[in-house]
Amino acid sequence: MLFFPLAFLLSFAASPEPPPTDLFLRGHAVIPTPQKVTLAPGDVHLDESWTIDSPPGAAARALAADFREFQSLDLKPSSGATRNTILLRVRDGAVGGAPAETRAQAYRLQIAPGRIEITGNGDA
Repeated sequence: MLFFPLAFLLSFAASPEPPPTDLFLRGHAVIPTPQKVTLAPGDVHLDESWTIDSPPGAAARALAADFREFQSLDLKPSSGATRNTILLRVRDGAVGGAPAETRAQAYRLQIAPGRIEITGNGDA
């Protein structure tokens, strides 16, 4: 009789499901799961007052299209605004320690009131 509950509990202990992340517990679904997260108190709310500051290219167009499609937000290119700006940058080595096969896709995301910075190791 004791065998069944013990086997049942052990099946959960051996489950391949990872524990929920701090991001998930705060209500955020991020894919892929970040390697490292440091959360600060508070939230930043995106609306159509936000702009995208980026060198010309596909990344800014793709980000704007995704916001339009998935969040119904029409983010415009930045006109030099310093508040409510999403900055896209590429800087080789911005994220250290990434495996060689994904190094070019690694990025750093920093969020603060009025400013979001996404800095990638490469164009990918």
